[in-house]
Amino acid sequence: MRGSTVRNKKKEVEKIKWIGLLFLALALFLVALSTRIYVINVVVIGLSLYIYGKGDRILFKEYNEARNRKIEEVEVVREATRNVLQSKKIFKMKEE
Repeated sequence: MRGSTVRNKKKEVEKIKWIGLLFLALALFLVALSTRIYVINVVVIGLSLYIYGKGDRILFKEYNEARNRKIEEVEVVREATRNVLQSKKIFKMKEE
């Protein structure tokens, strides 16, 4: 039980770290806009790509899981539709 608590705490700390980096990127972007020092945006773009590459699975875990489930459901429906259309059963039902 203690091991799962430690893991949950570690995940929370990791998520807070990525949220902090995300807000830092936002703050730097706003500073670049207000001061018109657009070179800072290069740093923001780099930071954003880093966050997207490394932090996406931590920050948006629930969203990504739900999205993947929906994609799998759509694939099942698409495959079923493809099978029905290829077998032409739907057209035979209408004729009867």
